[in-house]
Amino acid sequence: MVSLCLSEHGKTIIEQARLKRGWTADDERWLQAAMEATQPAPTIGWDNYWRSNVAGFSPSVATLRRFLQGRKVQIENFQALCKALDVELEDAADLSTTPDAPAPVCYGRRPAIAQLQNWLNDRQCRMVWLYGRAGMGKTTVARSVWHQTKSQFSHHAWYSLETAITPPELINQLLFSLSQGVVEQGTLADLQRCLKRHRCLIVLDQWETILTTDIDDDYQKLLRAIGHDHQSTLLLVSRQRLSPLLTQHLTPKCYELTGMTDADDREFLIAEGLQGSELELQRFIAIYNNPQIIKLMAERIRTIHAGSIATLVESGVSIYGNKDITQILRSEFRHLSALEKAILYWLAIWRQPLDYLELRQSLPEVPLAQLDDALYSLMSQHSLIGKSAKAEYEVEPVTLKEITNLLIEEIAREIRYLIKGRPNAMAKLLISHSLVVEDEVVRAEQMQRIVSKIVCLLKQEIPPLKLRQGIQQLKTQITTGYAGQNLALLEQAFL
Repeated sequence: MVSLCLSEHGKTIIEQARLKRGWTADDERWLQAAMEATQPAPTIGWDNYWRSNVAGFSPSVATLRRFLQGRKVQIENFQALCKALDVELEDAADLSTTPDAPAPVCYGRRPAIAQLQNWLNDRQCRMVWLYGRAGMGKTTVARSVWHQTKSQFSHHAWYSLETAITPPELINQLLFSLSQGVVEQGTLADLQRCLKRHRCLIVLDQWETILTTDIDDDYQKLLRAIGHDHQSTLLLVSRQRLSPLLTQHLTPKCYELTGMTDADDREFLIAEGLQGSELELQRFIAIYNNPQIIKLMAERIRTIHAGSIATLVESGVSIYGNKDITQILRSEFRHLSALEKAILYWLAIWRQPLDYLELRQSLPEVPLAQLDDALYSLMSQHSLIGKSAKAEYEVEPVTLKEITNLLIEEIAREIRYLIKGRPNAMAKLLISHSLVVEDEVVRAEQMQRIVSKIVCLLKQEIPPLKLRQGIQQLKTQITTGYAGQNLALLEQAFL
């Protein structure tokens, strides 16, 4: 089903029409008028589609809010809300589903933009795959390239896979955009004909969204079907590398967007209004080598510290309490397999780089091939693990801290559910990961940064006496793996 959002110009038109009637943003009269607008058949070419969908149409306050925020709503809802204000759909909708904002400034990304432009301008290039970990600025770079190359194409479509939709629904969205609203439904064959007849530029952003769904295979088939034999170009933006299954059938140009160079980072920091000595800039870059995280932090630093990074650098590693930053890191974590998460948890527990043998010892039951696959994925596909000059695996400080927080929260959740007797409660991490290691220096830090914080979280939801009794009872019930040792440490920290 096709969905639409307001263009920037459309927002102004809708606002003026609403104020003219004296309606508030969530006025019930607007919803009532929208409901009444569904009764007659529309007059702008949607008749058959409309009649087939109107029976289940019921606008809501939530839909109205999404509409006003410029977020996507189903086409019949969009049409009705416009019609209630006597506004034509074509005047208000972003029919191209492309970024309306001007081309963004991309510090430190000139080589990437130049390479992507060259590929898109090559009439023989059918597919470009832009990938990299969260926060690297993939969408910003894609937008910049889009603005600089779209004049070379006759038809355009930009679709962000914020939520997974089925391939047929995506085909409808693309046909709708490429035809500027003339075609609202069609088949894969229709899309293939369009790509052959016209030179089209299609950008599919957030491709990784569909990789965790059961429609991944259908999307693989879709890409194989439209990845060649036409005069158009597809630019796919993803956190992950191209699937090996697709490389057997397609020959895309691939570009990995990684962290910026120190010189580019300095330019970016200065452009964001941040200041510091050369040493402070170096230390800040070493901790926060992620453009999106830096950008999110910059406003706070400018407001609270007049742009000076000195205080933040002195305080050590921190994500500065910004929920948006935490969300970036956690959204990356959600795409990992159980084994990939287990590896990161061990790195968080050790809090220092580990060599291959040390990782093997931490995960003795994992087959060698599976461990290698997981490490390769973390390093190459997700870019969450790096390798030091000593050939040791390490994680960036900010990412490591957030992984530690996730470990703490997950173990606290396991214990809380077990004590409260929740159905299907399991002690997975409690059994599989030791909260401390033999190294005395690391052990003291683990007690402070991990064990004590787990106890603090538990105390927030379970009365002290019940918590102590619950931990003591669990010690007798769960004796496999590291559970007994971990529960004893928690009991020690509790006291």
